Amino acid sequence: FFIHFFLILTAELQKKDFFETRMFNLLCLKLPEAITQHEWWRLLSTTFIHGSNMHLVSNMLMLLIFGMLLERRIRNKMFITIYLCAGFLGMLVHVFLFQLQLGQTHAQMRIIGASGSTMAVFGAYLGVLVRRNRYFPLEYRRRQINILFFIILLQSAIDISSPHISFTAHIIGLVFGMFVTMTFYKPRTLKTEFLHD
Repeated sequence: FFIHFFLILTAELQKKDFFETRMFNLLCLKLPEAITQHEWWRLLSTTFIHGSNMHLVSNMLMLLIFGMLLERRIRNKMFITIYLCAGFLGMLVHVFLFQLQLGQTHAQMRIIGASGSTMAVFGAYLGVLVRRNRYFPLEYRRRQINILFFIILLQSAIDISSPHISFTAHIIGLVFGMFVTMTFYKPRTLKTEFLHD
């Protein structure tokens, strides 16, 4: 949020378009330049900027709601690892697919946003609900899973209908988050789990 706000402030002070500021071009993932110039740090830095205020607000809102629910149940280190690694991995796969298509097209693109990381939070929370279902009241678990599936289906429909949204980064984040919690998540005690409900 603060990085995005700083970029907007910089653009206003310089009286430039947001996408033309030096800071934006320093952080965003530019293809194929990131590949040819080996700027692999962009795979992570680009997840901290957004294409619009609405893009930022929607991600922050979902992260606030489901991020808080997830963080109550897993360690802070695991939460941060899932968030950062999912964003990085989603961008890495996107770059790989771009390279496969490079022989067919000379298109250039800039990829930004933390939606892959946000989808990883959804996947991780879904993994907690599925993997440790005996720690949740049945009705609570059903309601949470239904909400998550609705959001995931809605996001998938938006992704498919818009060529400017990376469906790849989203699905990678979702699968990665769910895989991590289903594989490594271990609740502390039964009592601790119910205290948070």
